[in-house]
Amino acid sequence: MRLALSAGIAAVVAGLALSACAGRAASQPSPKANQSPSSPVQASFRHLKMISETSGWALADTAGGTSVVRTDDGALDWSAVLVAHSRPMPFDFVPSVADFHSATQAWVLGYLGAHSTASNEAVSIASTSDAGRHWRPVSELTVSGQATGIQFVDSLHGWVFACPSAGGVIGAQDTTLYRTVDGGVTWQISKPPSQVRGNSAVRGRLPEACGAGGLDAPSFINAQDGWIAGPCDSRPFLEASHDGGLTWIQESLTSFPAAAGEPNPPTYVTRSPRFISPEDGFLVVLRGFTTGANSLQEAAVYVTKDGGVTWTAHRLPQAELHTDFVDAEHGWFVGLSDVGGTLTRVLHVTRDGGQTWRAVSGPQDYFDGDLSFVSPTAGFIAAPSIRGQPGQFFKTTDGGATWVPVRAVVR
Repeated sequence: MRLALSAGIAAVVAGLALSACAGRAASQPSPKANQSPSSPVQASFRHLKMISETSGWALADTAGGTSVVRTDDGALDWSAVLVAHSRPMPFDFVPSVADFHSATQAWVLGYLGAHSTASNEAVSIASTSDAGRHWRPVSELTVSGQATGIQFVDSLHGWVFACPSAGGVIGAQDTTLYRTVDGGVTWQISKPPSQVRGNSAVRGRLPEACGAGGLDAPSFINAQDGWIAGPCDSRPFLEASHDGGLTWIQESLTSFPAAAGEPNPPTYVTRSPRFISPEDGFLVVLRGFTTGANSLQEAAVYVTKDGGVTWTAHRLPQAELHTDFVDAEHGWFVGLSDVGGTLTRVLHVTRDGGQTWRAVSGPQDYFDGDLSFVSPTAGFIAAPSIRGQPGQFFKTTDGGATWVPVRAVVR
C-alpha cells in the first residue's frame, strides 16, 4: 500500500531525486578573521564521520563561520582544527566539503570567495596526516560550477567532483570530474561527451545523465576502480570505471525488488556506493515519482561482497532518507512510517546484510542529519540547525534502541 506523504516530507524526499548533484550545503563564510572559539559554542554539524566511539571529524557551522572540527572524547567536546581564513591556507579559504579518511588522515576542500564567480568556483585543498595538528596546502584549481565532492584513496590519487551551480551562466558550467595522480600537482578533466565542446583539455568522458537531475559524486575503492550513479527513467543507473574515472561502462544491476503486480514508476534515483571495506559496500535505489504526494515511496538497498563485481538487492520496508553500515551484516536506515495517520521518521536495523529489517525507537524528530555508526552497538546522529535553533547531537550504545542527547560544543 502506498503512503500519502505530507507536503513537507514529500518535498524532502523529492529533493533527493531532483538535486543529486547538490552534494554540499551552501557554505557560510565568516564575517570575522576566524580563529578557534575563545569559549564553548554549540554548532550545526555536517559531514560527520565518527572513526571510533571516542574520536571523529565533522564540519561545524557556527555564527563565526565554518570550521573543521575533531573530537576525542565521544563527541562531547570538539576542537576546531582548521578554520576559515586561517594559515596555512589562503586568506579567503572557507571549508566546504571533506574526505575524513581515517583517524589521522583527512582532506578538506574550501572555496576561495574572492576568486570565484557564479559559474566557476576557485577552490583550495588542505590535508593532514596527524589528526589535524598540522595542515598543508595540497592544490588550488578552478572548477566548473560548484565543487560538491572530494575523495582521496592515498596521498597521490584523488578526485574533485563539480556540478552546475544555481545562478551560473547556462553553458558556462558543466558536470566535471577532476582527477589527480600526483597529489594535486596536476589534474585530469573528465566531462560527459555532450559537454566537451571541443575542449582539448578534457581527457576523460563521464556518463551522460540518464534522467532529470544530475549525477551523484563518484565513489572509488582504489586508484582505478570506482562507481557513479544518478537518476534515470525506467531503471537503476550505475556505471563503473576501472581506469580512475577516465572511462565508464554501464553496470547491470538486478531488477528492483518490487512486489508482484506493482506498477513501474517513471523515476529511479540511484546513489553512488559506499564501501565499508574493499570488498563490502552498499548503495540505495529509490523508486517512484518526483512530485506530488507519492514522491519516491519505495526503496531498496543493493549490497556487494566482492568489490562491486556483483550486487544483491533487498527491498526496504519504507521510503529511505539515510543509510549506514558498519560491516557486511550490520546496517541502519531512516525510513518514513505512518503512525496514526501521521508520517514520522523511524530508524530500522539489519543484522543480516539487509535481508531483513527491524524498527527501533529513537529521537524521531531528529532523523534528518548525518547518521554515523562505528560498531554494531555504538552510533551517532548529528542533526542540522533548524529555524535558527542550534544543531542537535545524539548517541546510542545499544544499536539504536535508545538514544541520549549529547551537548556537543566547539572549543
